[in-house]
Amino acid sequence: MNSLKQTLKLTVLLLLLNSSAGWAETPTDISWSSLTPEQQQSLGRMENRWDQLPAERRTNILKGVERWQSMTPEQRQVSAQRMKRWKKLPPEQKRKMRKNFQQFRELPPEQRRAIRNRHESFNKMSMEKRQMIRQRWDSMTPEQRARVRLRIQQSRPAPPPRRP
Repeated sequence: MNSLKQTLKLTVLLLLLNSSAGWAETPTDISWSSLTPEQQQSLGRMENRWDQLPAERRTNILKGVERWQSMTPEQRQVSAQRMKRWKKLPPEQKRKMRKNFQQFRELPPEQRRAIRNRHESFNKMSMEKRQMIRQRWDSMTPEQRARVRLRIQQSRPAPPPRRP
């Protein structure tokens, strides 16, 4: 159960950190010399290899630095703790979480919004109620869990056809 809880928390963290709906676009080819002194200080360990990284990777790293710099000290502490937990996860669990995150990103915006809303509702519940829901889930057989998942899928609108 603890592993499931950690997986859920880390997935949500990744979702929140990677949702980029309101961010301005960052130039795609960012050289080390074009970074601000603050950015260079934050990325100091990468100086020697920065210009060899793919442009998309540099953009993503820079967005992460910008998010980090905009966090409060408390948010940074929580984020650092979560990153430590992420690093300790087995590779298979990380792959599964990345796959789930990719599937989430491919959902239409209204479905992503609905998932976020359900998660927020769950987090607003009392600790006792959340624990009760977790215990109920943990006590289900794989068949019962599959039926619950199927009901959830059936309640969602059909995804749009994939483009070739």
